Amino acid sequence: LFPYTTLFRSVEKFIFGQLDSFFADLVRHKIPLTLDAERRTLAKDVLVVFPRETLVPYLYFKKSAAGVEYRLRLGTEQQTWNLREYNVVPLTNTDPAWLLIDYALFRVPGINGNMVKPFRQKDAVQIPPDKERIYFRQFIAKSIRRSRVEAEGFRVDKTDVLRATRLESVENVLENRWLLRPVFEYDGAEFPFGDRRDRVTSLDIPEGEQGEIAVHLISRNQDAENDRMETLQHLGLQPSGHSFEISGEAGSLASLLAFLTRHRAALEAAGFSIAAPQSDGKTLALAAHDISVRSEAAADWFDVQGKVTVGAFSFPFQKFLPNLRRHDPFFALPDGTFFLIPEEWFARYAEIAGAVQEQDGQLRLPKTL
Repeated sequence: LFPYTTLFRSVEKFIFGQLDSFFADLVRHKIPLTLDAERRTLAKDVLVVFPRETLVPYLYFKKSAAGVEYRLRLGTEQQTWNLREYNVVPLTNTDPAWLLIDYALFRVPGINGNMVKPFRQKDAVQIPPDKERIYFRQFIAKSIRRSRVEAEGFRVDKTDVLRATRLESVENVLENRWLLRPVFEYDGAEFPFGDRRDRVTSLDIPEGEQGEIAVHLISRNQDAENDRMETLQHLGLQPSGHSFEISGEAGSLASLLAFLTRHRAALEAAGFSIAAPQSDGKTLALAAHDISVRSEAAADWFDVQGKVTVGAFSFPFQKFLPNLRRHDPFFALPDGTFFLIPEEWFARYAEIAGAVQEQDGQLRLPKTL
């Protein structure tokens, strides 16, 4: 029985995953889809529409001595409605749910198709006291974070403290430019810049049968978030979609690293944390850097000496020769991160790197090439 159950769930997950991609492509490319079309039916009369608005699940819980009354409604930011008012057909049983409501196809993040089934015939579900924990664990806990929740009779713990703002480096591959995306961190929730949610709810369900179920409500502090955005703009960033770009820059990785390195102290003092940028699977260092190369004339050559400093690390110039010769900008640092060699270093030293010779640990550049 167990292997069969495992196989069934794996197949179900795969099928609904494919359906999710299929429906997403339909909506993205606006591919015509008909419902219950017959030979004498005009296609235009049975076309499925793809509404622009996103449906939001609203969960209602009222606890009493008789148990918990649970209601699920759908709606927008402005209004909600009972599922019984429409012909709601769940098309997938995984999160996000794809629902066919009359002749409209909706993607509803935060719930799965199974959750709507009881509410097509009744407005509320009664959960007996001895089933509360198992019901909340199996059917509610995973969905509650992306839903609007109202709870009566439960202990509700509220917080709106913006703990930190994380800056993530994001590559826009299509436009070949790098951006910074702020992520607002609260205790128990994160909200990327541009996220329309103003709150997140979670459940604290104690193990065993002791202890009460509590609701955690994390509300966004808009004033604190606006202060962080003003800081970014003051430092020379400007909004671009759901991210920020460096004003007057082409959006190269090098310019982004330079900006973060230059303003790192100011950003951290203002409550930001900086996620280490990633490129080609490599973690890039944010560190001040410097290079000095000098030469002294000898008989038929110049003795070349140089030093490179990257943050707390120092290297002789010859350590960089392989990278300069291959035009490989990623130099491995002892701590496992990589230093992105500036393009101007290649322009200035690549020719020297190609001509210099190593003899007895010394670098020599012939006077005649």
